[in-house]
Amino acid sequence: MEESLLKARQEYAQARKKGRQEHLSGVAQGRSGFIPSLDGLLQNDAIASEISIGTHEIPLKKIIGTVSHSRALMFSESFLPLAKSNSEFMLKWAQLYMSQLAEGIREPVKLYEYLNWFYVNEGNKRVSLLKYLDAYSIRADVTRLLPSKQTNDPSIETYYQFVEFNNVTGIFDIWFKKPGGFITMLDYLGNYKPDLGLYKDKYQLFYYKIYKPFRKLYFEAGGDQLKCTTGDALLKFLDIYGLPQEVTKNEHEKIIHSLFIELQAEQSAEPQIVEAEPMSEPADGLVSTILDKLSPSPLLRVAFIHSGNVNTSGWTFVHEQGRLSAQESLQGQISTNSIFDVSEESKAYKVISEAAETSDVIFTASPDLLHPSLQAALKYPGVRFFNCNRKWSYKHVWTYFGRSYEVRFILGVIAGALTRTNTIGFIAGMEIPETRASANAFGLGAASVNPYARIHLRWTGRWDDPAASRKCAYSLCSQGVDIVSQNVLPPPGDTSGMYGLYGIREKKDCNNFDVVHYAQAVWNWGIFYQRILEHVLSGTLKTSKKWIEQKASPINFWWGMDSQVIDIEYTKENIPPQVLKTVEHIKTMIVHKELNPFQGPITDQAGTIRFREDTAATYREMLNQSWLVDNIISSETV
Repeated sequence: MEESLLKARQEYAQARKKGRQEHLSGVAQGRSGFIPSLDGLLQNDAIASEISIGTHEIPLKKIIGTVSHSRALMFSESFLPLAKSNSEFMLKWAQLYMSQLAEGIREPVKLYEYLNWFYVNEGNKRVSLLKYLDAYSIRADVTRLLPSKQTNDPSIETYYQFVEFNNVTGIFDIWFKKPGGFITMLDYLGNYKPDLGLYKDKYQLFYYKIYKPFRKLYFEAGGDQLKCTTGDALLKFLDIYGLPQEVTKNEHEKIIHSLFIELQAEQSAEPQIVEAEPMSEPADGLVSTILDKLSPSPLLRVAFIHSGNVNTSGWTFVHEQGRLSAQESLQGQISTNSIFDVSEESKAYKVISEAAETSDVIFTASPDLLHPSLQAALKYPGVRFFNCNRKWSYKHVWTYFGRSYEVRFILGVIAGALTRTNTIGFIAGMEIPETRASANAFGLGAASVNPYARIHLRWTGRWDDPAASRKCAYSLCSQGVDIVSQNVLPPPGDTSGMYGLYGIREKKDCNNFDVVHYAQAVWNWGIFYQRILEHVLSGTLKTSKKWIEQKASPINFWWGMDSQVIDIEYTKENIPPQVLKTVEHIKTMIVHKELNPFQGPITDQAGTIRFREDTAATYREMLNQSWLVDNIISSETV
């Protein structure tokens, strides 16, 4: 007994020594050096209610403080003891140490949970001891403190989503930085139907077979160095690969390491934004020409993969025209093929992977092919992957798109000048930040010539769906809209005029009206594909494997009207000459970078100034617009 007590006293002295070092380090960095206390955090009106949620196994990493300030002074920031070695506190801690070795911690501690962090009401020494022994969790009776909802704080919104998630799953460990993560994770788990085996439910199986092994491999790859949580990283993994039956070292270690590289790049560096020319000019000279003739290179094999087909999708049609143009321009240097109607994500990965077996370069020409493209790219790092998307590039997949907001701004100018009712419609696909930017650009264009113009925004909820866009147009007509802009390209052979920017005329009813066509965006993808493939041929665009080895930033190809990849086409007889003269002048200014559609001052619907007079949107701000400009007065999904 004496020997055990001596050992326990020595352990306490060691724990206290570490605690004092940690405390002094915290003080030196401007912190209190103690654990936080709940009574120091809460204001009188901060708590809406208290709810007992029963007994649970709580991860010790989530227990960060105690209830009272006086108790907080007994522990360093990681719950190590600070009381003197001859104190009553030391004796009780040492006795608890001996008891833990003999029979473990039998009684649950009592905790308050607030914003998914835990504070000790009873059992501070037990928590301190188990943290010192590097245990994983402790059994606890938990009382939840629900904060008041009357706040615009995103952390409160995220917390209430966590409460719903926790009530369904019983899981405390997972956390997300922003609202929406818990909802998405519940969606994944709702469709999860594993063989339970010895587990009581699918949530327990998910926790032990997927979350915990993923967390272990993620941290081994360096995940603790990143700002995102394990939950954020796991969601990215699920977006790419779907929900597996289990995560194992043999099957997933390399995958999670590659995922870490992508997350690290996303957080640590801005991508290289390439607006018109992808790299320096390809090498071209007498020596290379002679060498080519003496030892001709094999044809560069290029695959184009599409969600739609050329008969029903205007978007697919313009990309296919771009492929044919590049094939003709680079005749004798490349061989190309197209694969159509790859719309299901589960099918897409298989199709893209099969294409990667026989390709040097792959272009997936639709945003909804991004995740299966990334999944395939992680497996085939020697193939160059490009995805047509406004989102950030990955190191394994580079994205490309046109600065379509430039054309949307000009279309807004035309609409603002020609509207008779000052009521204009804008129809977009998926409600995401990138398409909000297009809607905002249109609204800003209309406002630049008509301060009375008001925009009704409608979302179809789908990409490349002319029928859904027509349905939105009929709905807008009933609200007095006389001009409509929709960003879906017409299918080949469409003569309805209900595409681009058009006016509603000779209305019998809102399901039967004549259309006058004004303008539309046009895409010339052959320019882009030819230039990119020239640089691949010259060696200035390396494989993702080499890009990662060189620790180079990802590349976003974001070409605008100055490159002619995207342009505007008018039905001149329907637009007054003075309006045409104005829009041509604006186009010239945009092409020469004398006018930025997102130059301030810009105010959103809530009256918040988003960009002041002397500022303009950055690339990151263009891709993360969660707001709408002040002349967009309604936004609905039809």
